[in-house]
Amino acid sequence: MSSVFQNIAVKGHRKNLLLRCLILHLREKYNCGYRRIARRIWEIHELDELSYDGLLSLSKRTLSRGTLEDRPRVGRPRTVRSIENIEQIKQKHFHQHRNPGQRSTAIDLGMALSSVNCAIKIDLKLKPFHKFKSTKMTVNNVKNRIQSAKILLSKYGGRPRSKKFLWNLVVNSDHSGKIGLTVMHNTKNNVVY
Repeated sequence: MSSVFQNIAVKGHRKNLLLRCLILHLREKYNCGYRRIARRIWEIHELDELSYDGLLSLSKRTLSRGTLEDRPRVGRPRTVRSIENIEQIKQKHFHQHRNPGQRSTAIDLGMALSSVNCAIKIDLKLKPFHKFKSTKMTVNNVKNRIQSAKILLSKYGGRPRSKKFLWNLVVNSDHSGKIGLTVMHNTKNNVVY
């Protein structure tokens, strides 16, 4: 739909909420039928995700109900991932310099971690991005890098003809950090959404 009718975190049975408001407003103002209302909306507004037949059925259904309130649904109502909670999660995580973390957000709002995770990924469609970290060169960094390189070369061989040689490729890099064979575990705490 056009940007006039888009709403943040509105999905499911609350979809087309602004469009339904407009239908009821036009009915109240001009006192005309659903076909004329649908034709007027179709001519004035550019609707991308809704066909003319869909607009007709939406107008007819909205006018027959006469209200924006939803019918009571079958089953337990959603209480945690409400629009208010999603808005609070958005304020905590959206464009922050330092991410508070999903666990602390869940504790602060009194929600389950899975609910916060679903709200971030599904409702808000936010993706985490890691900040690039730059390391400062010190004399100790250079010494540690050279020392760990010597240990690894003595352990796994430094020449292709030695019995312990296990290297496929040797890359000469700067002395910015310590060489290690284990991958550092990233806890995803320092991310920006």
